[in-house]
Amino acid sequence: VKAHEYYMRTRELKGRTSTAGLNEAGKSAAKYVREQLNNEKKEKINASREATNAQVSASSESTKKSINSKREKMKATLESHKTEMNSKISSLRQKIKSMTKEQKLRQGDAILDEIAALREANNETRKELQSQFSSDSSKLRESHRSTASSLREGHKQTSAAAKEEYNKKYEEELEKIKNTASFKKVSKRRKKS
Repeated sequence: VKAHEYYMRTRELKGRTSTAGLNEAGKSAAKYVREQLNNEKKEKINASREATNAQVSASSESTKKSINSKREKMKATLESHKTEMNSKISSLRQKIKSMTKEQKLRQGDAILDEIAALREANNETRKELQSQFSSDSSKLRESHRSTASSLREGHKQTSAAAKEEYNKKYEEELEKIKNTASFKKVSKRRKKS
């Protein structure tokens, strides 16, 4: 009893696509219709897939370009900051070289502390810029991932809708074929006497 109930439920859900009551011409017509509809469905799904892949690829390229431009900007900022720091350090070293021994004893430690502070400031700036770049690139990558995911989900929905649409079309066409008298099997029953 349970098996029969399951059969009736699933048969209703899937629809009836059997060609059991058809003659050879009817079966070949049903096969032709199924092939044509399958080809249309595949074309529609492939077009959707290609469009989705193109959009994902464009998003990926855009993300890469943005990350590369941010990287170049960070490198340029670091280089200019490093150049500025090096020029200050070299001017302080020149100042130390031009001092007398007494001035070096009085001000030498202060100048060396100033050089160390400049280096420390440079390291802090470098770390800050790198963490900012890392944060920005992570946000861009996450944005790309969510965009790609939503595009792929849209493709899945389009594919599912196309499959459903073409299954319904096939069922309708099969029903038309079954209702056509020239495609029905002629029953050969013997009359009992």
